[in-house]
Amino acid sequence: MSNVEENAKSGPAGATSETSQQDVRGKILEYFWHLQKLGRKEATIQGYVKILNTLAKKVDILNPEAVLEYLSKAPVTKPQNMTMQKP
Repeated sequence: MSNVEENAKSGPAGATSETSQQDVRGKILEYFWHLQKLGRKEATIQGYVKILNTLAKKVDILNPEAVLEYLSKAPVTKPQNMTMQKP
């Protein structure tokens, strides 16, 4: 395959990452609406969306293997509800 054909497939510089970010935002919004349709509470939905947005900043959440790899290497912290319990 020639370089011209490869460049034509890849599109303009930066387009892939921008499209990917838009895809991620769209998928998160779809999930938001899905949870609303299921009748989940607003606080629950916002918590899930916050987690997804945080993950999206660190890894491509549309790639399950990349998410699993990131989570397996991420530092482990106590869950928030564990830190709020009195000793």
